[in-house]
Amino acid sequence: MKRNGGRISKIERAYKLLQYLKKNSDKDHTIMQKDLRENFEIEKYVGDKETYNDTITKLAMAMNFDEYGIKPEKDWRIVFNDFTKNYGSKALEKEESDVETLTSKMRIRGLYYNPIFTYEEINYIIEAIFFSKTIDSATADILIKKIEENLTSKYYKKNHKIICKVKEISNENQKLLRENLLTIQNAIDRNVQISFIYNQYNHDKVLVPKSKNKVTVSPYYFVVNEGKYFLVACKEVVENLVKIRKLTVWRIDLLTEVEIPLPNEKYQSGGIPSIDKSKVENFTQDFSILFSNFYENVTLDKPTKIQLKISNKNSSTDFKNTDYTFMYDRFGKEFKYLYTEKFPPYKDVVEVKCSPYVMVDLALQYSDKVEVVEPEFVREMIVDTIKELVRKYIDEF
Repeated sequence: MKRNGGRISKIERAYKLLQYLKKNSDKDHTIMQKDLRENFEIEKYVGDKETYNDTITKLAMAMNFDEYGIKPEKDWRIVFNDFTKNYGSKALEKEESDVETLTSKMRIRGLYYNPIFTYEEINYIIEAIFFSKTIDSATADILIKKIEENLTSKYYKKNHKIICKVKEISNENQKLLRENLLTIQNAIDRNVQISFIYNQYNHDKVLVPKSKNKVTVSPYYFVVNEGKYFLVACKEVVENLVKIRKLTVWRIDLLTEVEIPLPNEKYQSGGIPSIDKSKVENFTQDFSILFSNFYENVTLDKPTKIQLKISNKNSSTDFKNTDYTFMYDRFGKEFKYLYTEKFPPYKDVVEVKCSPYVMVDLALQYSDKVEVVEPEFVREMIVDTIKELVRKYIDEF
């Protein structure tokens, strides 16, 4: 359908100019009126000088004001020198009756569009999409292109290449993970419990239940570790006929039939209320101290101060060059160097606060680098595990 008489409406003019500003300007790249007139695609929408000034000014007024008055400068979308001079933080306070007078006097110089997201924030969003386990490579690539097309200008420097994820999980599992995350988040927001079937993979590479009985827990937090999503929750367990509320960890992509149980007559909140965190044994929000690796379907024990000896494999004399990379990978900056032994092989003694359960696993994994010094009960746990390994691999022969 052709435009009547070739006339351009005010709405169309404003829309086209706004779209051009979004794509062709930012704080460091402002637009001059002559730039618009020299661009054959946008020139016809500029109009004469008075029309142009009126359009840009009204755009600025519409986008930079709300029902309470002028927005904070960081929330302005259309910015130019005179607008900042009249309404910015350095401008003198003016009566509301002055707005029309100020508007009529403004010239359009130093014009640009201030995007909702900074380029740095766009990078964070793209990075989150890139590493998401709930989005496949093809979909991630489409989303990123849409973000770059609609939320950035031509001056945005693209950092990513074609996305290819190693060991990408199947679309079926991505859908299951995404649905599980939504249901669990809904329960967390409503502060109610969830139930689910916990599964494992069999030789046919399909999920099968570990138990036919559903597990019911109070969900608290999501944790992402090494590309996998985990749920930190409270599960009530019975030990010596006593009900105990313990902190547990569950791998979310192994959950099926996740739902919010319907309440009985006792509850009217649309679900069974979650157990308060203060009533959970060993509860902590500092997951870096609680444990260094996340294990699914386990009850977390109490974080304990543990002393370790760290060996230097590179040299028996260059004791100042001990490799702490594996410690940094596991504990970040949470481990504490205490001292270096004065005699060969000059081992370093360090202290960490960690789950004993996790420490047994770490001590065996890095047996050539780590020796647990204390507490004694952790050493005994390691010894018991080693004895079991001996029975399994040596006693049979």
